[in-house]
Amino acid sequence: MQLPTWAAIMATIAGLAGIATLISNLGKIFSAVSSLLSWLTGRLKDKDAAQGLPKRTIVAVQQSQINALWWHLGRMGDRPMVQVVGDFNTTNVWTDNVRLTGAILRYRHWGFRSHTVRGDASVKDLRSAYSGNYPIPPNEMTRVRVGFHYLLKHRTPGKRFRADLAIIDQFGNHHWIRGLVFRHTDAMFD
Repeated sequence: MQLPTWAAIMATIAGLAGIATLISNLGKIFSAVSSLLSWLTGRLKDKDAAQGLPKRTIVAVQQSQINALWWHLGRMGDRPMVQVVGDFNTTNVWTDNVRLTGAILRYRHWGFRSHTVRGDASVKDLRSAYSGNYPIPPNEMTRVRVGFHYLLKHRTPGKRFRADLAIIDQFGNHHWIRGLVFRHTDAMFD
């Protein structure tokens, strides 16, 4: 039996809508599975941690200025490169000096595919105007700037993009700050 033309068109549209719904739900499913795996690996890692080492040594809060979180596009030779920078007020909550060894930036591409980039952390010395690999004394707060440089392998981020960031201490602890919004330098006041 042959369907009338309008019925065939409606059936095609319904089929396409079903496929679109399935694809959008796959992103949510992948995100949930990724979150579950991250949570499980975090729990297993805590059990393997050496006794006597602290699990939490710092607390970092985004600085309040408008340009505390930014990104810009540059070039490395003929290839496009992204620079991402964040400024944080960071307090040592442990009983001894803490040194920061780096940072991790994690963002999503296409809604469910996660990308991770390693970067540097630069600590402002409390006794001078310089920044570098300085310790943060107990119960003291200082400015920390994290920076990431990576080759652009897919589309350029929008004027704003959301990412999670971890500052890593000398013990390998990842201190996560989630849901940060980085703005392009040209869109700082948009």
